[in-house]
Amino acid sequence: MFQKLSIFATKSFLVWMLVAAVIGFIFPQHVATLGKWVPYLLGIVMLGMGLTITPNDFKMVFKAPRAVIIGVCLQFSIMPTLAFIIAKSFHLPPDIAVGVILVGCCPGGTSSNVMSYLAKANVALSVSITTVSTFASAIRYTCVNISICK
Repeated sequence: MFQKLSIFATKSFLVWMLVAAVIGFIFPQHVATLGKWVPYLLGIVMLGMGLTITPNDFKMVFKAPRAVIIGVCLQFSIMPTLAFIIAKSFHLPPDIAVGVILVGCCPGGTSSNVMSYLAKANVALSVSITTVSTFASAIRYTCVNISICK
């Protein structure tokens, strides 16, 4: 029963996301009240992603860390560049453009891991890239802030 439900949820994920987006757009006042549940729901999703990974998956990633290094480098080069191009292409106001570029600089999160899982990609690699880029961004941006404040 759980297996069938899991397959159905996986195959219809895009439809459910589109339905949720439309409902949120039409009834924002009702959806806003669900905000307090976001941390708990993210925790459940992260637990679910963690349950799909075995220690052997991580062993394979750490035996060949090249993919993680490439992924992190691309995260900090391609994503901000694409965000800048998008902001310029759509002639966004400066305050919105800065926000788009800042989001482009942020490391991937839970959604990237979920998308990797749904695409039947290497979830352990996605989780590893997300983890390393999160720590790297914390160090990187802290150092930048310290140098700016001097």
